[in-house]
Amino acid sequence: MSQMDEKVVKNDYSRPYRRVLSASTLAKDSVRNRSDENVGSIKEIMLDVPSGRVAYAVLSVGGFLGMGDRLFAIPWEALTLDEDRECFILDVDKQRIENAPGFDKSNWPDMADTSWGRGVHKYWTGRDDYDTAEPKGPQAHY
Repeated sequence: MSQMDEKVVKNDYSRPYRRVLSASTLAKDSVRNRSDENVGSIKEIMLDVPSGRVAYAVLSVGGFLGMGDRLFAIPWEALTLDEDRECFILDVDKQRIENAPGFDKSNWPDMADTSWGRGVHKYWTGRDDYDTAEPKGPQAHY
């Protein structure tokens, strides 16, 4: 499997590599695991405005027509974009998703809460390095 960037998989070079994509292009993309099982779809892409980076993708799992689905905040770095199949790859099995801390559409967590962010980051990446990078990009001014 060829990779143009560690977070993007591309093998079909007959189509151009799209390095910059709109969030709306990626929202609703399916998410598959390494066993090629469908695990859900991207519902939202959450931005960390002060740092200018994508913080989380909200993964929607189960349900029917948006009813009864469970939502999960997946750190952006835990996802790999499969450019050819226009889907994301999340390197976890379905059991890990079933046991993951999630939320429903009427009860979103406070994503600015660093203790919540640290827990979610560690669950999906296995690392304790949440929020150690220096912010990049434009600073928010309110």
